[in-house]
Amino acid sequence: YAMQNMADIDQTQWFDKSKAGERWIQLSIKTLQFLKRNNFSLYNCETHLPRIFDKSKLLYMINNFDLVNNPMQIATLYYNWYGEVQGIINNETKFGVYSPKKSIDIVAGALNADFMNHSAIHFNTKMKIALAELFPKKSPHEK
Repeated sequence: YAMQNMADIDQTQWFDKSKAGERWIQLSIKTLQFLKRNNFSLYNCETHLPRIFDKSKLLYMINNFDLVNNPMQIATLYYNWYGEVQGIINNETKFGVYSPKKSIDIVAGALNADFMNHSAIHFNTKMKIALAELFPKKSPHEK
């Protein structure tokens, strides 16, 4: 999944409004410029969702683009390079907790989304209460 097609927007304005860290923004711009130079799609795939990578394709990218010394955004590079963007996520697909929320609001948001994500600082008592309400029984994989 991708956040959006960056070719369709004013990227400078988008990055100026972003609350992401400077390093993330720099790597995103660098990755999108690289993809554009090579005539690939420009989807922002940094969604904080689980990913499946083909090991051989990923190793090819790491080695041939020298990503150890020339870092870029891995998910964005991989899914645009290999043309495997599955769709665009939106507020109905993903619910994010990146600012303080009440437990009841976390539950309501999560119930209406396919995925939920949160920043580390927001994994707090309110989040734990919401998760206990959403998942009252342990999964078969928990001890």
